[in-house]
Amino acid sequence: MKKALLFAWVLVGAFCLPLSAVAHSGEFGHGEAKKLVEKGEILPMKVIAEKAEKLKSGKLLEVGLRRGKGGYVYKIEILDAKGVVWELQFNAKTGELVEMEQDED
Repeated sequence: MKKALLFAWVLVGAFCLPLSAVAHSGEFGHGEAKKLVEKGEILPMKVIAEKAEKLKSGKLLEVGLRRGKGGYVYKIEILDAKGVVWELQFNAKTGELVEMEQDED
């Protein structure tokens, strides 16, 4: 139940909070991500979500922000028309696609 509510919050954030990013447990919170956007350290989540949807059309399921080896990384999950969940990872500063694969979960 908690995870379902979180996904709903992420989806609302994807469309209502263009200057911020939202994340799930163990990742950056809304306030921290917003500060990173304001400092210019990462791109707004909305920009990354739009890039992801151009690469893989479908329903946006989840957006997360974490610190990776080379900096911050956005992780986005999209459900395509065939029911396959795709995970896309982007460099949060440049918006460059780092990885795209089918989600195994």
